[in-house]
Amino acid sequence: GLIIDAFGELRDQQEQVKEDMETKCFICGIGNDYFDTTPHGFETHTLQEHNLANYL
Repeated sequence: GLIIDAFGELRDQQEQVKEDMETKCFICGIGNDYFDTTPHGFETHTLQEHNLANYL
């Protein structure tokens, strides 16, 4: 029971983090709806302006 519940909570947390990474900039926290007014705006922002690899 406890182990299954713990893994369930970890899975839920992991899914939330994955969703946040796909919908918000990790660095500035601005959502993709702000950037999607231009084509590929969110992808361009997260791959060029705020690329996570540049901060590691």
